[in-house]
Amino acid sequence: MKIIFLYNGYFVQNIQPEDLMEEIEKRLSESSCTDKDRQVLRKTLSLLKQDDNNVVFIGKLKSEVQTMLF
Repeated sequence: MKIIFLYNGYFVQNIQPEDLMEEIEKRLSESSCTDKDRQVLRKTLSLLKQDDNNVVFIGKLKSEVQTMLF
């Protein structure tokens, strides 16, 4: 299950490790995935375990995106 919040120009996503692992594997199988992306994704995948705590992504929205959403 993915939980996404947008607040005050920030993006927060809470995702279970097994869901993130699925998303990473899906991205790795795409032909548009660059070698640099593959390297980062494989390293991230190697650090994840299905029974880990959830992973939280936090980022600042670009001003253009923030304007489109709000």
